[in-house]
Amino acid sequence: KDISIFTINTFGIYETKLSERIKPIINKYKNEIYCSFLPNYDGVKIRVKILSKKINIDYLKKEIMNLIDEYAYSYDQVSIEEIVLNLLIKNNLTLSIAESCTGGFISKSITDIKGSSKVFLGGLVAYNNSIKNNFLNIPIEVIEKYGAVSHEVSELMADNISKNFKSKIALSCTGISGPDGGSDKKPVGTVYISIKFLDKLLTNKFIFKLDRKSHRLMTKQTVLYMLWKLLINLKY
Repeated sequence: KDISIFTINTFGIYETKLSERIKPIINKYKNEIYCSFLPNYDGVKIRVKILSKKINIDYLKKEIMNLIDEYAYSYDQVSIEEIVLNLLIKNNLTLSIAESCTGGFISKSITDIKGSSKVFLGGLVAYNNSIKNNFLNIPIEVIEKYGAVSHEVSELMADNISKNFKSKIALSCTGISGPDGGSDKKPVGTVYISIKFLDKLLTNKFIFKLDRKSHRLMTKQTVLYMLWKLLINLKY
């Protein structure tokens, strides 16, 4: 009961790399703290146990964060959705989402958070190509040429949902969650994620070789992590 514990939530880095990063802290407080690295598809949690009353917890947190701040988005039970929403509200930025492979999971995770209506305008699950064409204004010729899972379609999804919903920021994803549907060029697990961020349009390709449920979880977390990285660099 006397042991103090806090957790640092991270994403975008393996547990082995995290361990290497904070090794100087672990060595410095060798007999005073104990660190556990807890990996999952939504990121790696660093659980720190304080074994000595001499430790200043606030100072220790700052020391660790100085080494991993580009990956660590919150402490304890605070989710990345909460962090992203607070930044959107703080910067008066509205959000819309166009999803395919995640089937609405990103929108659900956002609307699970109290106060999301202040910035989240809405989303569209464009699972079928006809929906991408009729509601997101993506030409059938583009889909046939590049494929529904492509850099080009992903960017158009983000750009057009932003225009249709008149949001300052838009997220999109299109991918192959499996177990079928892959090819040599686009294996199962392939996903394209795009973010329309004010005047920028960013798209990244990933391959998450996971089951359908885990693929959706990792895609959702990656989308929000990419958005978080953009938001923390804003001047506010």
